Amino acid sequence: MNDKMHNQVRAWLESEKPLGTGAETAVQTHLQTCANCRAYADLLAQLRAGTWNPYPTQPLTQTQVQRVVNQIHPQLRRKTMTPKAGLFNLPSALGLAGLLVFVGLFALLIAQLNQTAVPPTTFTTTPSFTDYDGWETGLAFEFPATWTMTGLDTDGSAVMTFATPLDETAESCETFMAVGSSATVWIVPADANIPATPLDFMTRFVLTPLAEPEAVTVNGRSAAYALSEIPCAAPYNQMTIMAAQTETHYALVGLRHAPDDAATVRTKIETIISSLTPVDYTGWQPWRPNGFFYTVMAPTGWNVFDSSKSLEVTPSQQPMWSSFAVPDQPADAPRITIAHNLNAQFGETALAMVARYAAQMQADLPTLQEIDPPATHPIVPGVVTAVYTTEDTAVFFGAINYPRDNVSLDPIGATATVPLDQLDSFRPIFERVLRSLNGYYEAIPGVPVREAFMGGIVSDITPTATPVPFDPSQPTATFVPPPDDGSQPTATPTALALPLAMTPTATPISSTAVPGNGDLPTPTQIPSPTPVAP
Repeated sequence: MNDKMHNQVRAWLESEKPLGTGAETAVQTHLQTCANCRAYADLLAQLRAGTWNPYPTQPLTQTQVQRVVNQIHPQLRRKTMTPKAGLFNLPSALGLAGLLVFVGLFALLIAQLNQTAVPPTTFTTTPSFTDYDGWETGLAFEFPATWTMTGLDTDGSAVMTFATPLDETAESCETFMAVGSSATVWIVPADANIPATPLDFMTRFVLTPLAEPEAVTVNGRSAAYALSEIPCAAPYNQMTIMAAQTETHYALVGLRHAPDDAATVRTKIETIISSLTPVDYTGWQPWRPNGFFYTVMAPTGWNVFDSSKSLEVTPSQQPMWSSFAVPDQPADAPRITIAHNLNAQFGETALAMVARYAAQMQADLPTLQEIDPPATHPIVPGVVTAVYTTEDTAVFFGAINYPRDNVSLDPIGATATVPLDQLDSFRPIFERVLRSLNGYYEAIPGVPVREAFMGGIVSDITPTATPVPFDPSQPTATFVPPPDDGSQPTATPTALALPLAMTPTATPISSTAVPGNGDLPTPTQIPSPTPVAP
């Protein structure tokens, strides 16, 4: 079949007008015998539905790559066509030809992608971008290296604020966003019971869109795009917002900018969305301390003990304050102590708290040597760590700002000790346990949150007696009320019997005890009165 027929059929496929009966019959007949045109028809259908994925699920051979290129190249020479409203959404500045150029470039790179592709869980950093591992939020991503994370609030979802170079030149926008944060990333756990597309998710939160939000595809990932006006001083009174969905989360990214920078800003946000990667928490277990907001992540097989004033995270079956002797415990087991005594109010920063901890221990232990001085985390705000050593022990110090900004409390401090030969391997464990206090782990699929143990040892070492279940086959005692006629017998009181040593003995009266005549007083005689003469 000649090229003219192929081109005519593809022109009909691209047409946005209804085809006549004859043209429709010709198209269907041709597609039954032409595999290349069928593949091209499928590609157009995916583009119009917004589901085309430039990354194949299986590596393509060189022949397959060339076939895709051959299908796309003829369209690069055609005129730009205007898509029908509602058929499929494209950026306002691009037509179908512009998108096909983009598709062609990706097709030309497929052969290289087949050789350099990495597993989804592997995270590679784009040049001029910073890698955030997502430990607190469950979603890792990249953000421009010129940004600085200024806030992280996790309370059912994660709201991350960033300072950008715009904050140094433009007026602040206190009425709309936090001071010194021109960019925001909002991460929400996905709920399988409440399915929603990124476009559905976005339309709930875009306040004043300049145009109707649209569904888009970013490197094969479903997303949504909107340009919005915000109540900030001109010219920086616009915000580009994009939403995307992963297997576990929704992500909403917003960046403030001037109208002339909309295209550049969108490219930056698309890089963030392309890098979204769910965090694999395999090997870790979340624990909830009694009566506190935060959750503690510990390695699987470890335990978390709560003494009401501190937590101890350890692989041992008992905390160091326990008086129980539990056999077969790990020798020199690592122990992380987290001090959450809310009565200790020093009014200090996390950096000052770590410096104070280290100074106090050095005063008591002069052999303590500084390896890593107190330093803030390079990405996550409010996290400080330090490492010191003795002859045979590594000592870790840490602190993190209290994980709720609606409560004015001091940072939470932490210390840990491990054998010196475990110093390097223990670094990431200590940091992740400390950082986990600022995270949200209630929605990790298939991972229940355990309650911290109160007291000395774990519950399976000191089991609680199991109550005997009720047996309905046994007779039940019945209460019989007394009769009203008063005929009920009266109980006879039992005489009190005293011990022999306490029983009194009667003493007989002796006659000698009666005084004799000689013992009685002699009565005085009263003289008789003299009679009176008449």
